[in-house]
This record gives sequence, structure tokens and C-alpha cells, in this order.
Amino acid sequence: MKKFSAIVLMCSLVGMPLSAAAQAAYPSKPITLTIPFPPGGASDATGRKVGLMLSSELGQPVIIDNRPGAGGNMALDHVAGGAADGYSILQGNTSVIALNPNTYKTLRTSPVKDLALLKMATEGSMVLAVNPSLPVRTLKELIDYSRANPGKINYASAGSGGITHVGMELLKSKTGLDASHVPYKGGASAMPDLLSGRVHAMLDLYSQLGPFINQGKLRAIVVTNEERSPFSPDVPTLKEAGYPGLAFTTWTGFFVPARTPANVQATLRSALDKIVESKEFDAYLAQVQNSKAPRMTTEQMNGFIKQENDRWGEITRAAKITAD
Repeated sequence: MKKFSAIVLMCSLVGMPLSAAAQAAYPSKPITLTIPFPPGGASDATGRKVGLMLSSELGQPVIIDNRPGAGGNMALDHVAGGAADGYSILQGNTSVIALNPNTYKTLRTSPVKDLALLKMATEGSMVLAVNPSLPVRTLKELIDYSRANPGKINYASAGSGGITHVGMELLKSKTGLDASHVPYKGGASAMPDLLSGRVHAMLDLYSQLGPFINQGKLRAIVVTNEERSPFSPDVPTLKEAGYPGLAFTTWTGFFVPARTPANVQATLRSALDKIVESKEFDAYLAQVQNSKAPRMTTEQMNGFIKQENDRWGEITRAAKITAD
């Protein structure tokens, strides 16, 4: 009580509103990090790692809120439409931030207008892998086999309209690959069927599929990056497989509502910058076989988000991909 009275007296003396003093104390309570995916996948693991490090950096608990549904839109709407006080953070990625505005006909939240990007964390190549029961080892062999067996090849995705779906449909439209889509609720939930051969192929982050590739339970066919992945140096790129101009990556970042006070954004941005650029985070990424995103200024990040929305908009419209 004495401490609160002292704050009131100090504010009255300097003519500063009490609310300004409260803002200066940020953070003074637990922070919630909302992850738009179920527990157990690669994106969830990265979010939990950052949440743990953010708690240590800011001195407040960070509560993980897994909120899957509607391709990530439930989490997107929850954070963007909630209190803009810095106590609610969204982990976003290519699917939620850049694809959803282009694949859903109705969307309550505009990631470009309603969210502020605090920090880009990861940017990774994707790998197309197949169950070893398929008698194929290259992209050409997979395409030829699918054409010789029309309607018999399928592929898993982490959900309709996401990067694991749209990326695969992009490959199909450019290569003539014949494969039917089987959507799942998150990448982790697709693994049992992919490993058993009930579904034949999947395009996902190497951090998701890599452990099974390394164990011989899946066979890597091609990576989507411009250059070969350091985690799979023997796997060719799309360009090397005969399809230049198709390269793409997927990324993860952390967002707050755009109307969040600038000083609060600055505090969070500084903390996340220390985390992502730390040796501890580097070691984590090496362990899970993922890559760090390029360091960007706030202006560069804003431009990147718009650029990604425009790029994937062109792709989804050309391929006539919708998630509704």
C-alpha cells in the first residue's frame, strides 16, 4: 500500500498520469504465447523454446497457449483482436501470415494491417519425402510413377491451405505430379500414416521429417531451397531436379497487435533479438535441423511480410487453391 501511494505521489508531483507509470513497469505479469498448431510438431517445439528463453529474459512466466483451428485463424484472431498490452504474443509462420489471407475467402484479421512483427526467428528449406515402399528415388521417378499409376498416389499435409499443402500443389502444377491431398491437423498427426505407408509422401520442414529420413524410415526426394540444405547435402534442389524458379522457404516469426504501445514493442523486440541471436538458440536450431532467419530492421520486416503476402497470393490464385 505504501509503495502504491508513493507511485501516486510521484506521478502527481511530475504531472505524469498513473497509467504511464504502469506502462513503464512492463512486464509485470505472465505473458501468453499463442501457437496456432497442436503440441508435438516442429513449430510448436520452436515456440516453446522461445517462450522458455523469453521468460528468463523478461523475468516473467510465459504461458504457452496451443490454439489450432481454421488453419491457424483461431489463434490469429484471438491475438489480433485481444488486448494490445504486450501480454499476448502470436507465433506466426508462412501459412498463417502469408497464405491464409490468400486462401480464405473471409478473414477477420489482416496480418499486414493488424499485426506488428517483432522478430523473424527461423527460415528453413522444405523437403519432399516419400515412404520407402514407393519404388522411387528422384523427383522425376516420382512424377513418372504417379503418371503410370493415376489416382493411386497421395500426400499428407499439416492442414488445408497451409504451406505443406500449397507448396505441394505448386509442385504438382509445375511438374505434372499426380497425387491426391490428405489433410491432417498438424504435421505431427500425419507422421503415423506417413511412416506406415497409408499416405505416400509429404512436403515439410527438415526439422519435422529429418529424424525419420536419417533413420531410413522416409526417403528424401528434393529440397525446396535455392541451395542444398546443410542438413541433407546429398538431396538435390528443385533446380537441380530440372525445375528452376520454383524455390521457396518457410519461416517463423513473433507478432503482437499493431496497436501495442511502441515502448512495449521495443522491450519485446529487444528481448527476442537477444534470444534469436544467442548461441543457445543457434545450438537449438542445429539440434532440430532448422535455420535462422536473416536479421532485419523493422522496416525490412514490414516489407518482407507484404512481399510474402503478394508472392503467395499470385501462386494460390494461379493454382486456384482455397482453404474455405
